[in-house]
Amino acid sequence: MKKSFMSISMLIVSVSMVAMLLFGSVAQAQQTKGFVYDKKENVEVVFLPDQTGRYLTPKLKYEFACDEAGQVVAKNAYLWNATSSEWMPYYRMDYTFTSGQQIIDYGVWNQETGGYSMNTQRVVYEIDVTQEVLACEYYKWNPTVESWEVYQQLRLIELLADQAGE
Repeated sequence: MKKSFMSISMLIVSVSMVAMLLFGSVAQAQQTKGFVYDKKENVEVVFLPDQTGRYLTPKLKYEFACDEAGQVVAKNAYLWNATSSEWMPYYRMDYTFTSGQQIIDYGVWNQETGGYSMNTQRVVYEIDVTQEVLACEYYKWNPTVESWEVYQQLRLIELLADQAGE
């Protein structure tokens, strides 16, 4: 009798420990804030679970435009406005591919002008025939003189040479 009592109590303790281990990890997973992605063709929507973990709230939406070669040439981002239940423009990125260069233009939505004219920036990547990046230059738009101004340059060949010399 005593032997079976010990076996039953050991079984109950084992089952309890396994249950705590399993349910503890489930509770831990619900506490972390992970994003949920829904991608369909050229649109991707990012959702965030609420505090209960039962409902998803839209957070961001991305719309992609591609050229005939399938390369992304534009990306529009939108923020979800819970008050009006609609997507509001956030930022836009335009991609231009030329021989030896890839240019990315970036602008944040300006409600007053109705365009992507705030914080406009440009990155120009110099690439070789194998599509390796050789250098990149970062620009900001100067509205006073209405032109792009370089604010950072990175020459990867020089960086690699410096690292090899160390």
